[in-house]
Amino acid sequence: MTPLDILYSWARPILDDVGVVVSYGAWPDGPEHDATRWAAMTVTGSGLPGPIQRKPQITVTLVGRRNEPGDMSLMYEVALALLDLSDSDAANGCAMLVRPLGDPIGPGKTEHDRAFFVLNFEVTVGKN
Repeated sequence: MTPLDILYSWARPILDDVGVVVSYGAWPDGPEHDATRWAAMTVTGSGLPGPIQRKPQITVTLVGRRNEPGDMSLMYEVALALLDLSDSDAANGCAMLVRPLGDPIGPGKTEHDRAFFVLNFEVTVGKN
């Protein structure tokens, strides 16, 4: 499993509960996706070999539906739920550790009038 797969399986109950679709990389845009909420997940960091590979940093961009101002509060609630989950025992089991890095960035709006929040996580695989 990749770090993105691990983070997705960890966040899936929260995202599925509110109908957020996960995209690895940028979220697709276009008229057919206007009514879709997205969680775009990307691995960030140096990419250098060594200890940093054991703790990849993943950016999650939560994006609301196009022209839906009400999604701002929903994306905020999802961001808080993910931060709360990172402190729980479910996230911090034997196989991994999910830790937020800093505070969420947002609220904001994309150039296509979608509400967004950005969260950064560190995923430690093989935690003892």
